[in-house]
Amino acid sequence: MSGYNLLRVSLQCPHCGVESLAEVDFRFGLFEFRDYSVGDRLEWGEEGDRSPRERPEGGNFDGEGYAECAFCKKDFWVTINVRSDVLAEVSVDSSKPGYIR
Repeated sequence: MSGYNLLRVSLQCPHCGVESLAEVDFRFGLFEFRDYSVGDRLEWGEEGDRSPRERPEGGNFDGEGYAECAFCKKDFWVTINVRSDVLAEVSVDSSKPGYIR
């Protein structure tokens, strides 16, 4: 079983254009299936299989996440910006295609 964390954030689907609350799966920070929102402090931890393996300098990191639109059911990738250990910003990554066509 693969571990991940969950980030709930309002995003506009790049496929259908509907803005809704998305559940974004991401694989950095402490893997304990934690539920986060933008503005929450990310817990890094020191164990588990993840990248980065430990807290980055200053608590700053840009990572990716995966989401599926609740309306059109198509998937997409996002970039998650962590600044000073806080989940600061999420944006759709239109350069990386999803799996669902």
